[in-house]
Amino acid sequence: NPLIVEQIGQTMLDLPLVLLFILHSYFIFKFSQEKSRKTLITAAIFLGLFAGTKPAYFVPMIGLIDWWWIYQSEKNNRVKNLFLYLFFVIGGYVLAYTCYFIAHPNPIPWIRLHEKVINFHKGSGGSHDVLNIFRTIFLDRYKGFWVGGKEMVFKSWSPIFPLGTILLIKNIFSFKKIFRQKPQILYLTLIGFFYVLMCLNIDFWPRYLVLLVPILIVLVVDFFQNKTIILILLLVSYLPWLNYNFFPNPKVITEEWNQEINDHHYREAYRLLDKNGRQRIDESTWLKYWEENKQDTLQKESVLENNQWRIKIRF
Repeated sequence: NPLIVEQIGQTMLDLPLVLLFILHSYFIFKFSQEKSRKTLITAAIFLGLFAGTKPAYFVPMIGLIDWWWIYQSEKNNRVKNLFLYLFFVIGGYVLAYTCYFIAHPNPIPWIRLHEKVINFHKGSGGSHDVLNIFRTIFLDRYKGFWVGGKEMVFKSWSPIFPLGTILLIKNIFSFKKIFRQKPQILYLTLIGFFYVLMCLNIDFWPRYLVLLVPILIVLVVDFFQNKTIILILLLVSYLPWLNYNFFPNPKVITEEWNQEINDHHYREAYRLLDKNGRQRIDESTWLKYWEENKQDTLQKESVLENNQWRIKIRF
């Protein structure tokens, strides 16, 4: 998927988040088949790691859907399983901060850290462009939520987004039927549907759709499972959007460079350097330079030189 490919070259937490979610879903599905406490605990730990990787206020929503899933999966020891699950989710969450506790054994600052997370989400409240996520999904257009933000093309769009979103809505209206025939599909539908709704209440970024990608792919493949030609066409439809990731426009890269420097995303800017640039300066020296020179936003125009767009830097 183009959005997944795009994220590989960026130092974001969305891909690790997706991996942990997939592992969590695998074991929660496996629990419904085996009724094994070991499997339930593993699923809980992965959700805890998921929550600790990138603080997100939609994690309790996944936890509630999990409780419903566990309650429906086993009639015996329901209450015990629910609280056992909650205990190990919390354990997995703490486990995600292992490196922190090795360096700082005192848990009090760690607890106070959560106040910043809560305040961050509170600060994200207020009025939002609720159409932004739907504009991104259905029209491959994204409008910046900041002052003066312009509408831009979502270069990692794919038909999976509109098709999968339509299937989310369809499955919600067929709740009972899907639950009887394909409970795993309903589980993914619930998470995907409520995730989209919760994105309406935040300042939305296109990369927030990364978590939706595996969910929407499963829904689309399940729906068209007997229509191989359609699935092949969907794969082929990725190609135009993958073109930007594999063969990016050099001038666009220099514009992206300026934006990364302006936003103080120095690691991302370093990865935009060509091979010769990275040979001349290692990443640690690069980061040290920008930490000491943050006032230099390097908002310079790119120039065409020897048929190549360039921005020249002097150290």
